[in-house]
Amino acid sequence: AKLVRECSGCEIHVERTGEKKDVDVASIADVFKKLPIDQNTVLVTRNHELLTDDDELREHDELLLLSVISGG
Repeated sequence: AKLVRECSGCEIHVERTGEKKDVDVASIADVFKKLPIDQNTVLVTRNHELLTDDDELREHDELLLLSVISGG
């Protein structure tokens, strides 16, 4: 897929709530600016690969936000 400056129509699946949202973002950091989700509480994946803030998004990417769970 072609890299774009802004991902028009990225589909974001929020695993914790079961929500699906379409957002226009350029980076993972932008996801957290647009959605009311604490970045420290989720992992972001695309095609089962962990993404970081530095990863660029592609047109029509499908991202999955997985809740981070810890126990003690």
